[in-house]
Amino acid sequence: MFPKSKGWDGHLKLISNKASPMFIENTSNDLFCKSMKKPQSRLTVTIILSFLMLFFITIEMGAQIIPIGDYWNRELERVEHYKGKAAFTSYKPQLKSTVNFKNITGEVKDSVKYYSMLSRLVFRDHLIEFKKPEYTITIDPLLQLEVYHDLKNETFNNTRGRMYNNGRGAIVQGKIGNGVEFQTIFLESQSVLPYYQSIWADSTGVIPGMGRHKEFKKYGYDYGISTSSLFIGSQSWWNLGLMYGKQFFGNGYRSLILSDASMNMPLVQLGLQNQHFQYKTTGGIGQEQSRIPLGSKGESLFKRKLITWNYLSFIPTEKLELSLMETVVSARWTPQGVVAPEVHAYVPVIGARGWMALKDSNATVMYGANLKWNANRNTTLYGQYGWVMKGMGNDALQFGALFTDIGMKNLDLRVEYNQVGAYFYSQNVNLLSLTQQNQPLGHASGSALTEWLIRGHYRWKRFLLQGCYHWIQQDIGSTANPYALEYGQKMGKRDFQYFQSEIGYLVQPHTHLCLWLGVTQVDELKTSLDNTYKSNTTGQIVTFKITSDICYRAFDF
Repeated sequence: MFPKSKGWDGHLKLISNKASPMFIENTSNDLFCKSMKKPQSRLTVTIILSFLMLFFITIEMGAQIIPIGDYWNRELERVEHYKGKAAFTSYKPQLKSTVNFKNITGEVKDSVKYYSMLSRLVFRDHLIEFKKPEYTITIDPLLQLEVYHDLKNETFNNTRGRMYNNGRGAIVQGKIGNGVEFQTIFLESQSVLPYYQSIWADSTGVIPGMGRHKEFKKYGYDYGISTSSLFIGSQSWWNLGLMYGKQFFGNGYRSLILSDASMNMPLVQLGLQNQHFQYKTTGGIGQEQSRIPLGSKGESLFKRKLITWNYLSFIPTEKLELSLMETVVSARWTPQGVVAPEVHAYVPVIGARGWMALKDSNATVMYGANLKWNANRNTTLYGQYGWVMKGMGNDALQFGALFTDIGMKNLDLRVEYNQVGAYFYSQNVNLLSLTQQNQPLGHASGSALTEWLIRGHYRWKRFLLQGCYHWIQQDIGSTANPYALEYGQKMGKRDFQYFQSEIGYLVQPHTHLCLWLGVTQVDELKTSLDNTYKSNTTGQIVTFKITSDICYRAFDF
């Protein structure tokens, strides 16, 4: 299976250094090392390792994943419409081998003539590509370079000086033999943010979608993100994946059940699929920005929790997809120390795991349902509903429509409504909340809100035009706070409006690297219930940027 070539050792090191350790580093200190003391855990790890070794020897086909993001999600719906049939798109990341990936913009054969190697590398080809019968490896740079100027907050601007985001990284992906496919991404960033973004980053301690940040110089933020995946299995009916990354459930711009707005986590997944059914069972290790009591180590570990998902999707007709997701959150740390997962964590059957977890006082159970209807080749109608089986949370509701190639080719329009009930992501024990690293697993704003959003996108050749309007009305207080540990009361109201318009140029289709010039208008008004307190945050930001649409980073909430 593995190629015998002069440069193979280097490629093997590349894979081991970029992919696997990202997964191991975030799990070994807690889940494996401490749980290995228990016979049940040792047996589980032995079974998993044996299973992996067996399949590395016997597998026949693997699959890389499609990045999660608004652009990729819209492209996925577009290419699946062309097939004239319903497709499994409510769960992401999707595997390239299971969808019509070659029709996505970045993969369609470019017929333009290029007269130099430099122009081909910049505008068409992968930066580095090793292609042999035994293996294929590609490497591409990732950039998120942005310069801001806020026209509304000159006093703040003068204290900060030049405001910018400097993000650099790379994406490495490849295939080894006929059985193993992998992908790894890293992005390192330093930012000095505009006023309304810095308020959010300071109050939560995280950059949305990226994770926690450290100080950079006097007023800046230093943060990074890494993602890796290794999938093995047959594209016809099964696959096994190891990931350090994110998941997304739904067909909207937002997901109220499971979104890409929070920080990455280590995941292991088994998937089954045929023409009408898709089933996935996934386990992940979440954490919060709260450390266990300091012992002999210089820096204690963050408190961890185990999050498991069972997902079932059914396509009864060529136009309809029905999906159900079961989420169980179990605390791995208690005041008495680290505890081993309960038996229900190992149950891969949807319904059975949740039923068993309902009897566990140390677990939270949530269900989410999603419906997608392809009304015609250009119109997708979708809806989502979530409910918490026990605890503080109410329900959540979404409905929307995505129109692709509406009136003309490459013109897309999305209209969406979201409603999240009070305490939806909250639990009376912090480590049982539906959260990850100070952020909800669903809507980035939290609970107790309603939202309308409209987003439009147009592409002509390589020229791009896009705009959006978001309007959020939300309660202020423990009703919206995902870390509220008990029932409280509303303290006020929040009215948030976000408008953005951008014009751009597509440079590198493989990573959707684009040049953008845009204007963002933000207005946030917070008012107490008795009208004795008002706070108005505004921003009018002119932005010039060159960014790769691979890693989620947004402040549109």
